[in-house]
Amino acid sequence: MVNSVRPYATPNDGPVVDFINTVFSTFNLTDIPLFLMLGGYLFISKLNRTTDLGNTLKKRFVRLGVPTLAWSLFYFVAFIIDRRLSHQTPDYLGNLKDWACLGKPGLGFHLWYMYALFIMEPAVTLVLRTFSRVRRISVIAVVWLLLAATVMSVVLSLRGEGDARVYFIVRGLTLAPYYIFGKALGDWVIGLDESRKRRVHTCSFWIWLLTLAFGVALHLYAPQALYSKLFAQAYLNFLMPYTALNAFALFTCVMTTHWNPSEKSKMFFASAAKLTFGVYLMRIILLLTMRAIVGHVLPESSFPRNVFIGTMTYLVSFGVTWILFRFPLTKRFVA
Repeated sequence: MVNSVRPYATPNDGPVVDFINTVFSTFNLTDIPLFLMLGGYLFISKLNRTTDLGNTLKKRFVRLGVPTLAWSLFYFVAFIIDRRLSHQTPDYLGNLKDWACLGKPGLGFHLWYMYALFIMEPAVTLVLRTFSRVRRISVIAVVWLLLAATVMSVVLSLRGEGDARVYFIVRGLTLAPYYIFGKALGDWVIGLDESRKRRVHTCSFWIWLLTLAFGVALHLYAPQALYSKLFAQAYLNFLMPYTALNAFALFTCVMTTHWNPSEKSKMFFASAAKLTFGVYLMRIILLLTMRAIVGHVLPESSFPRNVFIGTMTYLVSFGVTWILFRFPLTKRFVA
């Protein structure tokens, strides 16, 4: 929700909204690590040493890959049409290169996560099959993440380019440790008794809050030269130690939260969860459409307008996905 709805402040909004935007933007940096940790815990927990790994990965790719490829084609065609409507000559080779990066702002840029996932899961499962002990795997993951942060920081600084030019293959391999952390932390939390879970929950909440405050302070007060080279790049922020610690704390806090929902609540969330992949795939095109529609009514970019657009995009995305789920053919392409 934060990833979709966070307010993008404008100079006219003043210092208070600018500060709120900084908090949201810093909180937003945890989303990718948190998604990966949750995904790693849920996916890896289904595997064991007797699982047919090739068949499992093949089924997973078919289930997630077909909708991803279909929407990639849709976004690419929409991007070309948008270029022609704006009287710009499409650079097909350049557009394909941008598509391979899947990080450059534009139609379909959010799909880099899915392609990174297709690289990440085979790599992680191979490591898990090679090293069976969780403690040893966790140490490997820590070293892996630190090396990735160091190497990519140096490479991007020397190249003088933003993280838009980091190909999804590199993103998948460098962010893969979060998949392992999710499994290791999740198994550790599940093994705790209730009293220890409550203590861990309190402790992880305060660690999350403190690291969030540190991230906000870093974004507000870091020297401009340092900020522009490092912290302005979202991908590098995912690899930074304070982001990792923030994600670990939030993941642990979620895993230790005591919640006993009613059967109706379980059914509601299970039904909503089935629609979330479709929401993820289509939300960018709906976001741009919503911005164009609202722009005619509320042309002045402002904090309330951006929050309204983000919230409506989320609601409309759920509605459209629910409609597409009614038909077998369209359901196949919205997962």
